[in-house]
Amino acid sequence: MEDPTIDSMTFKARQSAQWSEVAQGWRRRWPTFEQGAQPLSDRLMELAHVAPGHRVVDVATGIGEPAMTAARRVGSTGSVVAIDQAPQMLAVARERMETAGIQNMEFVEGDAETAPLPAVSFDAVVSRWGIVFFQDVVGALAHFRASLVPGGWLAAAIWGPPERVPLISLPFMAFAVDQGRPHSPPSGTNPFSLSDSVTLDQVARDAGFAEVQSEQLTVIFTFSSVDELLGHLRDVSAPIQAITATLSPERQTAFWDRLAQAARTYARADGVVQLPNDCLLVAGRN
Repeated sequence: MEDPTIDSMTFKARQSAQWSEVAQGWRRRWPTFEQGAQPLSDRLMELAHVAPGHRVVDVATGIGEPAMTAARRVGSTGSVVAIDQAPQMLAVARERMETAGIQNMEFVEGDAETAPLPAVSFDAVVSRWGIVFFQDVVGALAHFRASLVPGGWLAAAIWGPPERVPLISLPFMAFAVDQGRPHSPPSGTNPFSLSDSVTLDQVARDAGFAEVQSEQLTVIFTFSSVDELLGHLRDVSAPIQAITATLSPERQTAFWDRLAQAARTYARADGVVQLPNDCLLVAGRN
């Protein structure tokens, strides 16, 4: 959980470090996650009107999505700039790009909120689960809008309300039980800080976008077993690593047991776990 009193530079440095610490986990675990997330990346391309020959920027790209989806969509006559502040995550993205044979992507390491994007240069700006971590969301979106050509589009996706996002909320619920308190999302900047369509639409309008529209999309992540799900969360979730580091070995065991019990409610008779997670998408035209 983030302390809202810390200064911006400290906050961003901590974020970068946390994401880099789980990069090796993402290197191992990304195929299952991206299989579930692909429909969302595809829908972002549609909402951003990405077409062959376009120039696209992906902010907070992480391990390279939806930048790789955009690169395939724009083809050899287009290009994609993918920005992220965590170097180890970008290293995974580069490996994925090279393995896929994609040659029209450029990576930029840096703070997406202040990245020196050339003005009036891109046909589309996209972001998947990234804008919720910006400290000044309106300012960041206005910054991205300035990089768009007239008529260019922004399309961004965030998580829906916590009760509809078990992939993220189940661990927080298990931790809340350990603390003997009601479950609630972390204060300050967190994955659910924009998770209603009215707030999301207003943020885009305040940043100067026109024709703002939002919609909901459910993505389903499928794991072969509860153990695979827990292994995924243990490897890729910086918040879980931070949470469990504060617990004694006995309480860590109890935490994982509670999380496994909660995950079993999503298991089929054959043991396969399917987690449906709501996402909110917003799009606007420059």
